[in-house]
Amino acid sequence: MHTKTLTLGMAVLACLLAACQPAPAAPTPTAVPESTATPVPEPTATLAPAEPAAAAIGDVLASPNWEVTVLGVQLVGDQLYDQEVNGSVLADEGSSFVALGLKAKPLGDVKAVPYASLMIADENGQPHGAYYSGIQAGDGGELDPFDIDVTRCSMMAIAGGGIDLPAESYLHLVYQIPQSSLGQELTFKFDDSAPVTFTVE
Repeated sequence: MHTKTLTLGMAVLACLLAACQPAPAAPTPTAVPESTATPVPEPTATLAPAEPAAAAIGDVLASPNWEVTVLGVQLVGDQLYDQEVNGSVLADEGSSFVALGLKAKPLGDVKAVPYASLMIADENGQPHGAYYSGIQAGDGGELDPFDIDVTRCSMMAIAGGGIDLPAESYLHLVYQIPQSSLGQELTFKFDDSAPVTFTVE
């Protein structure tokens, strides 16, 4: 009986001790920052590289490879003197020969230009390659490129040929364009140089 009283006394004492313990503190609320809207960046249009502005006859054009000046343009007509046949050749039906005179100087390591990079585009964007070409070294003096004799180059153009330009040179290039393009804006492109626009009357 003594053991029971002791056990009972200890149980009462444990309950009293538990009741006297201070209540556990309520958790302190943690301040939560208010959510802020993250600004979403507005999409911006990516600009495409600008096409070089078209130049005019007489403008000096500089590119990484060349310094080029189209000096003039001439309407030759429907026939042209050809040295190889020692006589005149006729333009294709509905076409006319047009001659360009220009000066070109290499600025870098490139010392030749393919005929495929010497094109005239008509008002519809149709490209026309050179039929005849002539070249003469500049040698520091001015000359009229239309005085340079031309030889047939259309087959060389088809075969992927070109013109060697080791130093400043004058070129005389002859093209065939549709007669319907006379009086319309035409565009000449020399390799990587800016295009040159002109009309032929």
